[in-house]
Amino acid sequence: MSEYQYYEFMAIECPLGEAERAQLRRLSSRAEITSTSFVDEYNWGDFKGDPKKLMAKWFDLHLYRASWGTSRFMVRLPKRFVSRAHVDVFLESSEIATLIDAGDYVILDIYQDDEGGWHEDMDGVGQLSPLLPLRHDLLFGDLRMLYLIWLVAVADGSLREDVLEPLPGIAPLNGTLSALARFLLLDSDLVQAAAERCVDDTNFETPSEQACQVLSAIPDSEKTALLVRFYEGDPYASIELRKQVQELTSSKSETMAVKKRTVLELCKRAAGIRKEREHAEATRKQAKRKK
Repeated sequence: MSEYQYYEFMAIECPLGEAERAQLRRLSSRAEITSTSFVDEYNWGDFKGDPKKLMAKWFDLHLYRASWGTSRFMVRLPKRFVSRAHVDVFLESSEIATLIDAGDYVILDIYQDDEGGWHEDMDGVGQLSPLLPLRHDLLFGDLRMLYLIWLVAVADGSLREDVLEPLPGIAPLNGTLSALARFLLLDSDLVQAAAERCVDDTNFETPSEQACQVLSAIPDSEKTALLVRFYEGDPYASIELRKQVQELTSSKSETMAVKKRTVLELCKRAAGIRKEREHAEATRKQAKRKK
C-alpha cells in the first residue's frame, strides 16, 4: 500500500454523456465510469488527468487520498450563488483551502498533508458519499462547513488568541459535518466545543406555512417563468426560488444575536471537554476493574 492513490469524481447537476465518458476513458483504461461518477485506484503509476480541469469541465465533487498522507476534497459551485466576501471571512487565514475561479463556477479546493502518514481512514473508498450533502448545504447558505475549515487554523495555532469565531457555533453537529471534521483531522474535543452553540439560522429550511405566504405574493409573470424553468429541467431553478423565499422570510424574522467566542475561549473549552472525557473514561475503567 506504499503507493496507494484513490481518485473519485462525482457529477450532480449535469450527468456525463457518452462523448464525455469516452474522453474520460482515454485518461484511464481501468477506471469505473458511469454517467455520474469516475473512480480510479492506483497501487503503482499515476493518474493522467488534472483534477482541477476535470472539476471545471464536468464534475461537482472530488475526493483524493494517497498512502503518504495527502488528502484533497473539492466542491464546485455556480459562481452566482457564492458570495466571495462571506467565504473569504473563513478562508483568509486558511493554509489548506482556496477558492478557484473556473468560468461560471468557483471551486473550493481543500488540500492537506497528514504528517502521520498512512492510516486506515486514508482508504478513499466510500468516503465521498458522506460528504455529498455539503455542496447542497453551501448552496443554501449553510456555512458551517467553512467554519470547520477555519477551525483547522485554530488547531494548528496560526490564529491570534483574540480572534473571534466567524460563526457563533456550528450546532447541531450532524453526520455530514462530523465526516468532514474527520477528513480534516480535527480534534474531536475542539469540534465539540464549537458545536456547543448554535448559529441563529441553522434551520435553513423555511416552514411550509411561511413559504406558502411568500410564494403566493410572487407576481404571476414570475411564477410562469419559474414553472417554465422547472419544466425545462433547470437544475438551479429550485435553488434560486428557495433562496428567494429564505431571504424574504429571514428579513421579517427577529433573531437574537449570539456572542461569538475568541480562539482562546474555544481552546479553553476544548481542554475542559477533554479533561471531562478523560475523567469519565478513567472512572469507567476503574469501575470495570472493580467489577
